[in-house]
Amino acid sequence: MSSSALHPQAENKAGPSSIGTELEFFVAVRIDDGSQPTVPKLFASSEGKPLVVREAGSRGRALETYAIEHVRHTITLAIEKNVRCKTRVIASPQDLDDHEARHLGPYMSWTVEHEGTASMPEDILGQRGVSDYMWVDLEVKSPALWVTDDAFIKILDVVQALQHTYWICTPPSTALQFHYGCGKDYIPFRNLRRIAALLYAADPLVTQLHPQHRRNNTYSLSNRLYSILAHGSTEPDANRDPEAPETELESPDRRGEGSDPQREAKVQGSTKFKPVFAHGMLTGYDISAHNFYLTDPDTTVSLGSGRVPRGYACKPLGILTAVREILHCTTAPGLSERMEILMERPAYDFGAYADSRYMREAPRRRQQPKRTIEFRHAAGTMDPEEVVAHTKIVVRFCEWASAADLAEFWKLILDCEAGESTPSWFDVFDLLARLDLNAEAKVLQTSMAPRYGIKILDEDAGTAKYPETLDPKAWNWDRRTIM
Repeated sequence: MSSSALHPQAENKAGPSSIGTELEFFVAVRIDDGSQPTVPKLFASSEGKPLVVREAGSRGRALETYAIEHVRHTITLAIEKNVRCKTRVIASPQDLDDHEARHLGPYMSWTVEHEGTASMPEDILGQRGVSDYMWVDLEVKSPALWVTDDAFIKILDVVQALQHTYWICTPPSTALQFHYGCGKDYIPFRNLRRIAALLYAADPLVTQLHPQHRRNNTYSLSNRLYSILAHGSTEPDANRDPEAPETELESPDRRGEGSDPQREAKVQGSTKFKPVFAHGMLTGYDISAHNFYLTDPDTTVSLGSGRVPRGYACKPLGILTAVREILHCTTAPGLSERMEILMERPAYDFGAYADSRYMREAPRRRQQPKRTIEFRHAAGTMDPEEVVAHTKIVVRFCEWASAADLAEFWKLILDCEAGESTPSWFDVFDLLARLDLNAEAKVLQTSMAPRYGIKILDEDAGTAKYPETLDPKAWNWDRRTIM
């Protein structure tokens, strides 16, 4: 069957949501040689301990294997207390007898492996006592989990167990990633299209949650700024979809100084919460002319870095035009191509729906392509509540976009578009409030504030002590990366 033709299964009613998470971090390891090594100041109040290896000959691969097995055992103990909870999409090997479930074979259980790309920064290794330990970079992957409260509890339990057992560091080279899907099935195409449209429009606001080192990062570049669609490169579809109005929609009124009904609505919501970040404190992306040029489909770059020509127009396609283009898509591969970034990884990866993978048969001995959307934007963290908050935000974005009334959907798109150009009017906390994610916003604000040098005095009242400057480039990343 041609992948460009809509598969009947792809248009079935959406099944239950599923989620998987990937955690990247370092653990401290030392050889037990009878000495009493210095406890680095960074870990003076840590609940965990360094991993101690008793064999003096344990180096390199042997040390890495020992750390992997130890972490795997810790996770096994953490999930045993809720073993009766039916959270895994693939609960037993027999579930893989279903041909449509083969792609979930590697995601039946929690896995631990060497991460391989992360590095410890010199400014941390140079601190007193830190270099007395070896640092092993690991990646922990959850199984594919049905979206339930029990699944969120299980993720919390695992991260908490790791935090309480080891000295853990998540430097800027680490990330927190998620895979959203519909169990063993493909995400229905209409839902896929809606999700892509919302993520494209919300991208400049959502990035406000993340530290500077995750912006213009080649492992998670902005779809809104650098995708093929952002460059205005699209293939026209013969059929146009009524979800994308052809007429220009009325833009929302910009709120001036004074009353702010959106912020007031937050305090009146299900979870009392008032941000300590006033409108305008949080900003979005600074577009990189270099990245924009290198990701332009019309750019021909020879060996080495491409130099941006004088007079080159560095202007991505407008959000409203781009969202209409997404909603006009009639095939999943066409949508995937629009969201792709040439030669780099996007913050929101729809690669599972590319023409080379979508609805393609795979030989029995080969791994079946995934069927998820990958969220790659978040910085590495091993704070249990923060990990769960990000997980719930991913799920809520996808489920809301799939089910929202069209008028409400477009209203939020318009607000996101206005927020990009006028961050002093609509920011990420307004977005989270609109999606009833106040509890999650409160958790993430707690992790964001120290990066800005802000000390929260009263979360409910929204009061805080602020530094003289709120320049985000002065963020101190290690305030939230040491556990």
